[in-house]
Amino acid sequence: MKRRQPPPDINLATWKGWDKFKKNRTLLDWLSHDERRAQLYEAVNRDECGVLAFPSIAREYDPNPDWREPPDTAPREAFLVTKREWVEQALSDQTQFSNSPYAELGTGSFMLAIDKLAGPQKGQQPTCPQKASERRDLHVKTAQTAFTYSCDDIEHLCDYAFTAVMPTALRSNAFDLADLAEQAALRFSCALFGFSAGDYPLLEDALRKGYQALNYQLLGRHFVSEPLTLVEAKLAMGKLLARTSVLIDEYQWNDERWPQDVSIPAAGLESFKPVMKKLGETPGGLTGEECAVLVVGSLVGIVGNVQASVCIAIEALFQNQLRDQARKLTFSDKAQDSTALWALLAEGLRLNPPVAFVPRRAAATNIQLGRTKIPLDADCVLALGSAAQTTLGTSFNRTSSSAIDPLVFGLDAPTSSPRGIHWCLGKHLAKPLIQSICAGVLRLDSLAERLDPGDGEVIGLQKRWGFKCLSYPMQHRRDLRFEQQPLNVVMRVKSPISANAEAIRSVIRVGAPRIEQVLTESRHVHFAWFEFIDNDSKLVLHTVFDGDFNAYLQHFALKVGDVFDRLFRYIEDAPPLPVDEFPAQFIETIRRFNRPAVEGFFYSAYPRAGTAQIRRWQSQNP
Repeated sequence: MKRRQPPPDINLATWKGWDKFKKNRTLLDWLSHDERRAQLYEAVNRDECGVLAFPSIAREYDPNPDWREPPDTAPREAFLVTKREWVEQALSDQTQFSNSPYAELGTGSFMLAIDKLAGPQKGQQPTCPQKASERRDLHVKTAQTAFTYSCDDIEHLCDYAFTAVMPTALRSNAFDLADLAEQAALRFSCALFGFSAGDYPLLEDALRKGYQALNYQLLGRHFVSEPLTLVEAKLAMGKLLARTSVLIDEYQWNDERWPQDVSIPAAGLESFKPVMKKLGETPGGLTGEECAVLVVGSLVGIVGNVQASVCIAIEALFQNQLRDQARKLTFSDKAQDSTALWALLAEGLRLNPPVAFVPRRAAATNIQLGRTKIPLDADCVLALGSAAQTTLGTSFNRTSSSAIDPLVFGLDAPTSSPRGIHWCLGKHLAKPLIQSICAGVLRLDSLAERLDPGDGEVIGLQKRWGFKCLSYPMQHRRDLRFEQQPLNVVMRVKSPISANAEAIRSVIRVGAPRIEQVLTESRHVHFAWFEFIDNDSKLVLHTVFDGDFNAYLQHFALKVGDVFDRLFRYIEDAPPLPVDEFPAQFIETIRRFNRPAVEGFFYSAYPRAGTAQIRRWQSQNP
C-alpha cells in the first residue's frame, strides 16, 4: 500500500497568496495529515487568533432552485475555528450558532453532538423555539432512561462483542484493526439495542453509509463533491429506521422480553433488557417513530466513533513505544491498572479525537470571534482536536489523568444539563467498549503493525480527511493462539473426466499406505482425505495440520513427491514435474488451488493442542 508524501510545511502567509482552489486543496491535505494538522492548529491559534477563513465548495441544498439564474460555482467563505474559547462558544451559544448542517442527514441525526433540534428546511413552517427545546429535552430524558445499564451488564456485552469477532476477524496472522473494531462495535450494538442476527447485514450497511455521510457533512463537503453519499445514506438508514420501528412495536406488545429471532448473547445477561425493549415498554411520551429515530441516530455515532477510537488509541501506543506497558496492564484485575490503561488510551484520543470536527452554522449577524467577523449563515468547522490540545499541548503526556476532555468525546460532560457542551450519551457505553476492544487486541501474541512489502516501512493507520479510519493493517502470532489450520485444495480433473477420475482413484488406492506412513511420521497432521465433487470433475484434498503452511507442503513435496507426480498427470494447470525438483512451484500451485474457509471461520475443540501433544496424552491415557 503506497503512502502519500506529507503535504508542504505550514505557512499561512504564503497560503493566503494562493488562488481559492489551491487554498482549498492544500488545506484539506494539511487537515488530513496528523502532524501537519497539529502544526496548522498552532499556526491558526498563534497568527489568526483561532479562526481561519477558507474557501469552501459546499452548497446548501435548495429543493426549489431558480433555474433562470446561473449556478454559483465559486468557492464561498467558511471558517475553521481552532481556539478553545471560540469552540466552546460555538457549541454552547445556541442563539448565535445552529446545528442545521446536520439536517441534511435526515431525522436520524439525533444524538450526533446536536445541542437542539434542527430548524425547518426551506419551504417549511418555522418551529416554535420553546416547543422544539421542550421536545429535545424529552428526547434526552427518554434516552437517559433507555441507555442506563449496570456496569456488569455493559462489561458482559463488551466481552461478548470481542469474543464474537475473534473467529473471523483474527482468522490469520494478518488482520485489519479497523475492520475488527467496527465488527465488535456492531456486535455490541446489535445486542445492546436488541436486533436479531438476521438484522446484522442491514445494520452493517446502514451504519457504514450513515457514518460516511456524517463525515462528509462534518468536513468533506467543503473540499470534495460526492452527491451520492447523502442519498445512499438516507436510503440505507431509512430501511434501518423501518426495521427498528417494527422491532420496537414487537417489544411493546410481546409479553416475552425478546422477539422470537433475538437470542440472549451471553451468560450473565438473563435479566438484561435491550434498549428497544425499554423504549417499547416506556416510550417516555415519544411516538414510535421518534423512538426509532433515537435508536438509529445513536447507532451511527456509537459504531463509527468506537471504531475510530480503537484505531487511534492503538496507533498512539505504538508511536510512543507504550504497547508493552499497556499490554501488561490488560492482564491485571486491579482497578488502578484498569484506570492506568484507560489513561494511556485517553491520551491518544486527546491528541487525535475520533470526532475531530463538529459543524455549526452562524445563526446571527456578524458574530465576533476574536478579530474575525462571522457573517450570517456562514459554515464553521470546529476543530475539537485543537481545543483539546490547549491544556496539555501536542505531545503525548504520560502523566495526564484518565479522563478525556469533554470536547473530545463528551465523556465527562455534566449529566445535570442535557444541553451541556458537546454532551454525549457514550460516557457509559463507548468508554468500556473501547477499552475492552483495545485490551483484547493488546493481549494478542506478538502484536505488531504490518509492514509495506515494497519498502519495509510501517503501513500505519489509513484515514480519510484526517479522521475517518479506513484501515489499520496489523499482525499477530495466530499459531500461538490457534495451533491448527485447514487446507482445502480443489483441483480440476482433465478430460476425459471419467477415465482420469478412475486413474486418480487407482493412484490413491495404491499410494494410500505410503501417504499414511508419511502423515504419521510428520507428527503435525490431524486429518487428511481426498474427495471427488461436481460429478468427479474436481478432486479435493482436505487436511487439518499444525504449524506453517510452507513448511507443511515442503515436507510433502520431498517425502511423497512421486505420488503427487502421478496425481498431477490427470490434473489441469499442474505444477512442473517432478515435484521434488520444483518444491517452490508445487507450494505456489497448492496455494493457488486452496479454498479458504468461508469468512475464515474454522472451529477447533482444542485450539492449542498439536498432534504431538494429543498423541502423548493418548499414550499416557490408553
